[in-house]
Amino acid sequence: MDARETLIRLTRERSKSLIRAARCIPADKLTWKAAPGNRTALDILQELATIPGGLPEIVKNRKMTWTAEDFARYQAEWAKLTNFEDLLARIQAGTERIVATITATDPALWGQKVETPWPVEYQVVDMLGYHLWNLSYHEGQLVYIQMALGVPTPFDQK
Repeated sequence: MDARETLIRLTRERSKSLIRAARCIPADKLTWKAAPGNRTALDILQELATIPGGLPEIVKNRKMTWTAEDFARYQAEWAKLTNFEDLLARIQAGTERIVATITATDPALWGQKVETPWPVEYQVVDMLGYHLWNLSYHEGQLVYIQMALGVPTPFDQK
């Protein structure tokens, strides 16, 4: 198994794991907040259903722009997505878009720099792995929400 196959496998596995975690949150608790200003499970799922759409273009152009206006547009798009099953389907579809981008990107290009608005250096491989990282990060948040609610997490089930 090479690095591309490993990245694809891990991305798909993490997507399935996140969806499993999302399904552990009671439907009436999707908008619950642990504290004022915290994100809800619905907020997290809305982000994950939307963000992967822009990653293929970032990889292709080796450039990412991110302004307050961009974020506001994403948030407006997120707000329209409220159906739980649709959100999960969009996350799965976004994962497959990322897998297609990983498959189509020559590993010889993975080390090329991607211009971003942040003072951290990013390479193509970082962008290809961003969805994997984001799924992992947000799965942890969903499990935290479950623990705070006192409901079983995916780790409590077999």
